[in-house]
Amino acid sequence: MTPAPRACWACGDAGAGLALCAACGAVQPPGGAGCHFARLGLARRFGHTVEAIEAAHAARMAEVHPDRFARASAVERRFAAEHAAGLNDALRTLAMPHSRLTYLLSVRGLDVGEAPLLRLRPSDADHMELIELRAALGELRGRDAAVERARLARAVQERFEHLLFELGAVVDATPEDAPLPFAAGRVGHLHALRRLIDEVAG
Repeated sequence: MTPAPRACWACGDAGAGLALCAACGAVQPPGGAGCHFARLGLARRFGHTVEAIEAAHAARMAEVHPDRFARASAVERRFAAEHAAGLNDALRTLAMPHSRLTYLLSVRGLDVGEAPLLRLRPSDADHMELIELRAALGELRGRDAAVERARLARAVQERFEHLLFELGAVVDATPEDAPLPFAAGRVGHLHALRRLIDEVAG
C-alpha cells in the first residue's frame, strides 16, 4: 500500500515522499509510514524472501541513514533517527517468518496474541498431535534421551515450519478485504508448537 502524498514540512511541496522530499531533499517525519511492510516498500504478504526483505531495508536505510544528515538541522537529524529506528524494527519483525506471519495477521485485523488464542478450542487433529508429541517428550529417559530429544526437536521444528508456510500461503491467497476466520486456530497451534520446541530444547 502506497501512502498518500503529503506536503513537505520544509518547502511545502505537495509531493513529498515517504522519507525524503523530491523537491528540496528534506527528511520527512516518519508518522505517515504506516505498517512495517509500507516502511520497506513491500506488499502486505507473507511470501517475501528474507533476501528481498533485507534488500528493501538496505535500500530504504541508504536514503535516511543518520550519518547522511549529520550536518543537517536538528529536526532532520531527529527525523532520520526515527526513520532508521522504524526501518530496523520492520526488519526485525519481517525477517523472521513466524513474526512476519503474526504481524501480517495483526495488520489484517486478527488478534494473534497468545492469550486470546489460548482460549480457542483447538481442532481435534491439532489436539491429538500435541498429546502425541507431549507423550513422546515424556518418554525421554535414560542414556539415549539426548539423542531422542534432538530427534524429537527436529520433528517438531519441521512440523512448525510446514504449518507456518502453509498458513502463510493461504493468507496470501486470501483477498485483503476478506475475513480470516480459519487463521486464529492455526496460529494458536503454531504458538503451542513453538512452546513445545522450547520445552524440548530446555
